[in-house]
Amino acid sequence: MYNSKEKCKEIAQKFKQICEAKGTTPYKIAKKAGLSSSTVSCFLNGKTIPRIDTMMMLCNQLVNVKTCALAN
Repeated sequence: MYNSKEKCKEIAQKFKQICEAKGTTPYKIAKKAGLSSSTVSCFLNGKTIPRIDTMMMLCNQLVNVKTCALAN
């Protein structure tokens, strides 16, 4: 059975790894996307599951990274 909380944790971890590989932080990406640090903090700590438009905003700030790269 699909576990959305577990999948969200996996995506958060991948997002952190991609940010690190690009030499930035999730919080800098959030700021560029116009999102609050608390929105990203809750997502990264597993407190909330972000909406798809929030994920798209974050992904659009990462050069050459598509949303599907986080989900794989």
